[in-house]
Amino acid sequence: GCTDEQKVRYVALKLTAEAGRWWKSRKELLEIGMAPGDYISWAQFVEEFNRRFFPRAQRQLRAIEFQNLVQGAMTVEQYSAKFTELARFATNLIPDEESKAERFENGLNSRIKERVMCLEIKDYVRLVDVASIAERGMHETSAAYEQKKRSMPQASYPSKRPATEVSFGATERKSYPPTTGSRGATCPKCGKM
Repeated sequence: GCTDEQKVRYVALKLTAEAGRWWKSRKELLEIGMAPGDYISWAQFVEEFNRRFFPRAQRQLRAIEFQNLVQGAMTVEQYSAKFTELARFATNLIPDEESKAERFENGLNSRIKERVMCLEIKDYVRLVDVASIAERGMHETSAAYEQKKRSMPQASYPSKRPATEVSFGATERKSYPPTTGSRGATCPKCGKM
């Protein structure tokens, strides 16, 4: 891994336009009171950057958005991207990898969550991979079912079964048209004349 000093230098190189100008002037002000050989820590840089570009009220709104985040209609990939984007505003809610994975899992759609929760995955990156695989498997199963359903022949002829009447708690009674024999009409219930 990189040292704090290396992280700050690298990010400073990537800042452009307004952010680059801001950091150059802010860094000079921060270094005024520092002893030779001291450097600006990563935590200090992040705090300064957030204070300037993400005001407190905005950070609080993003933290609330993170708390309420669920997958909904998003794919696992989209949900993961949104989760990662908002997680940096709610580091107090996910202080470690296990908490991060747990919160992500709790926001998954129930069908995907059912498939991954029994695995008890504590690593966020691994959980996202497994959830994506589960989602892909569900889509493949659904597509195969739809294909099979479309390929099944549909009955296009009317049923030739006699009409039946069923009432709750009673036995099934069939209604037949009255038949006439040589001696007269037959009772549809008992079959007698």
